[in-house]
Amino acid sequence: MRSMRPDPAIRVRRLRIPTAQGSIPALVLSPKAAPENAPGLLWLHGGGYDAVVHTIVNALAITSGMVCDGAKASCAAKISAAVDAGILGFEMYRNGQQFYDGDGLVRKGVENTIRNISRLGRI
Repeated sequence: MRSMRPDPAIRVRRLRIPTAQGSIPALVLSPKAAPENAPGLLWLHGGGYDAVVHTIVNALAITSGMVCDGAKASCAAKISAAVDAGILGFEMYRNGQQFYDGDGLVRKGVENTIRNISRLGRI
């Protein structure tokens, strides 16, 4: 895993995920501006800070129009869609693709994008 500079806006937790063959290390990163229970897990494909912020922006761009309507039956599907968006967002980053400032609610910088999506949630 590449080392990364600490960013005061990002919460970093290191943990181990148990497997049948022992455990594997994982790095859990989440913006401090986001709720603590909504971290993004960065698969250890050599990614660092750039991979995390681009994955977050890409995933938010994909799912930003999704609305919680209180219908319990659709919650699992929405969670599944959000997980898929996270994976797609990371694959986009790995392939040099991303959403840019002005693409929907995306703004330059991960914190600005999170702030924009948070505003949408308060409306």
